[in-house]
Amino acid sequence: LGPNHPKCVKILSHIAYVYRKKEAYNQVINRYEKILKNQEKELGKGHLECANTRKNIAYLYTRQGAYLERCYHDAALFYNLAKKIQENHLGANHLEYLEYAETLKGIAFLYKCDRNYTAVRKYYQEVLKIQESQLELNHPKCANTHSNIACAYSP
Repeated sequence: LGPNHPKCVKILSHIAYVYRKKEAYNQVINRYEKILKNQEKELGKGHLECANTRKNIAYLYTRQGAYLERCYHDAALFYNLAKKIQENHLGANHLEYLEYAETLKGIAFLYKCDRNYTAVRKYYQEVLKIQESQLELNHPKCANTHSNIACAYSP
């Protein structure tokens, strides 16, 4: 099949997930970077699957320590690239896409690390808008986002 075949990429993704559960973040990042490289060759750099993989890599950098300058910088880079691809791919429909909300949550977390609470509130309010349009109002994700917004008002 070859390393760029979607089935091979999916297997790599499953392996990365196992490493992620074991909190072996460097190994997971290496796996996801291979997945991203294969996806970009097979699907193109602007494909939505590439955005989701970038978001996963960004999340892992934050798990490694968003307060560490390199991890923070790399996470911000990957989240912002994912956001741009998602917006370009989905157009006006990006507000109906829960994965886009997850990307925004990651960016909000980075702003929280930076103590930019105005930006934190802005991003979490956008997340809440998406969640409330796609989920039940009493869904735990909506409640969690309300909590994050409240915390951004009284850090």
